[in-house]
Parts: sequence; C-alpha cells; structure tokens
Amino acid sequence: MYWVILILVLLLLPTVLYVVKGKTAVILETFGRPHQHAVFPGLRIKWPAPITTIVARVNLQLQEIHADVSVKTSDNAFMTLPVKVQYRASDDALGAVKAHYELEAPEKQITSYVLNNVRQTASGMEMTELYANRDAVEQQVQAALSEQFARFGYIIENVLVDEPQPSSEVRDAFNKVIASKRLMEAARNEAEAQRIKLVGAAQAEAESKKLQGEGMAQMREAIARGLEGAMATMTKAGLKTDQALQLLTDTNRIDAITSAAAHGNTIIIDAGANRDMASTAALLDSIKNK
Repeated sequence: MYWVILILVLLLLPTVLYVVKGKTAVILETFGRPHQHAVFPGLRIKWPAPITTIVARVNLQLQEIHADVSVKTSDNAFMTLPVKVQYRASDDALGAVKAHYELEAPEKQITSYVLNNVRQTASGMEMTELYANRDAVEQQVQAALSEQFARFGYIIENVLVDEPQPSSEVRDAFNKVIASKRLMEAARNEAEAQRIKLVGAAQAEAESKKLQGEGMAQMREAIARGLEGAMATMTKAGLKTDQALQLLTDTNRIDAITSAAAHGNTIIIDAGANRDMASTAALLDSIKNK
C-alpha cells in the first residue's frame, strides 16, 4: 500500500512543483477555469494535473514592433513614417492574466492600431511640421496606445518616430524648390555685387571730379596771380593797360602755337589779331581743296 502511495506521489510531484523563470508570469487554470492572479518567478506549488494546469507562460520582457506607415499630410504630401513601438505585458498579477486572455495576436493588433493612429495624426499636419514636430506625433500616439491597451494588460513604454521618408515625387519637387531658391539667392547676390561696383565707381568718379575741380581752381588762381603780377610789372615799366593786355594775349598765343607744334603732323592756322577772318577762311578752303 505504501509503495502505491509513494509511486503516485513520485508521478504527481512534477505536476505539483514547478519553477517560474525570471521575467515570466505563469497562467493557471483549475478544471478549465482561469485563476484571477498570475504566478511570478520562483519555486511554486499547485494542485496536481489534471486538476490545475499551466496554460501559458507570459513573457514580461520589453518587445518592439517596427512598422512603416504611409501617410498623407494636410498639404497633400505622401510620406512614409518609420515607427517603432516598445511594449510589454503587465507585471501586475491581474494585468498578466488579461495580457494572455484578452488579445489573441497582440503584435498584429498593436500594429494595426499604430497604423491607424499615426495616419490620423499626420493628416492634420503639414510636411515641414511633421519633420519639425515628430516628438508631438510620438507623444500623441503613445498616449492613445497606452489608454487603449492598458485594459488588455499591455504597457506601451515608448513610441519612436524616425525621420519621415518622402515619396520620390515629393523629394524631386522639394529639390527643385531648393534649387530655385538657390538660383534666386545667387541672382540677388550678383545684383548686389553689381550695385556695389556701380556705387563704388560713381563715388570714385565723383571724388575724381572733385579733385579735378580743385586742381583747376588752383591752376586758375595761380594763372590769375601770375597775370596780375605781369600786368603790374608792365604798367610800372610805362606800358598802358591795353598795351599790356595785348602783349599778354600775344604771348599766350605764341605759347599755344609752340605747344601744338611740338607733337608734329599738325597744321596750325594762326588767326591772331593781324589776320582777318576773310584771310583765315580762304586759307582753310585752300587746304581743303588740296
């Protein structure tokens, strides 16, 4: 009799004692009825099978889902958003039981909810806003997922949205816009450089004319002083004023003829005081006929 009892104990012992490993929750059923609380790591005792059986071991480790979500922004730009969702089953005794029974395929269901929520969020944003405010998308999607899946025994730890990937059409159009902006900027720079060049030339010309004017004024002032001195000298020598003026005029005329003749290949017609206009005109005609 004792041998029979001992054999039964040895046979049932593996179904009575069981070990729950770390980051795992065990779900038990007694006569097919689920226990309300999960069992956590350690050496545990239960009623022998088939009275109480282990129906599942729920993984409590952090898991990740990756999905590429195709979205259309409010300014009609088509883009792909790479989204990662980090989630885990609840480590609460009640939550772990829900995680096993409530969702048949949690990864697929979370992915479906992510696709729908990201599309809905992105549809209210422009393309540039989506680039600049990815954190807003992450926060909104995480808040919605957390609220939705907490009642199913799942905790959404994080939602990560990588850099949006525009479609080839959007990318080409965007590159053309950037290129046109660069051309406009180059044209503005060239126009500004030309303007600066013209302003500089005008300023230089104005300065040159100013200096020329000052030089001419100084030259004329010096000539006037020289003439004044010459007149004074000649009047002191006994010449009358008109005689002195005639002498100065003849002197200037001779100087002008000398300067002009110095370059060669020049025909000089002296239309001085001793030659009348008729004689000068006749001389010009004779030169022209030759």
